[in-house]
Amino acid sequence: PSFEALSYTWGDPHDAVPIKVEGHQFTVTRNLHCALKYLRLQNRTRVLWVDALCMNQGNQSERQSQVTQMHRIYKSSTTVVAFLGDAWERCDVIMEYM
Repeated sequence: PSFEALSYTWGDPHDAVPIKVEGHQFTVTRNLHCALKYLRLQNRTRVLWVDALCMNQGNQSERQSQVTQMHRIYKSSTTVVAFLGDAWERCDVIMEYM
């Protein structure tokens, strides 16, 4: 199936928010929560590959294996979405570099 890959800044790992994905409970960083909130489509399903959700973060060997494959994951996605953070927080920094 086609999917989009999400690239984002993790942020503070201790600043976590609970979410539900297809009935399963996850805890994600506030930055990822913000990204998912901004990127959610109201009128159709959006399939995103997100490292924090698609890789078992509690299993170091799986995580290392997946990290070495990330270039292939991003390359095989239809689109890579880069989320730099809440627009209101970082707008001035982003505009400075454009």
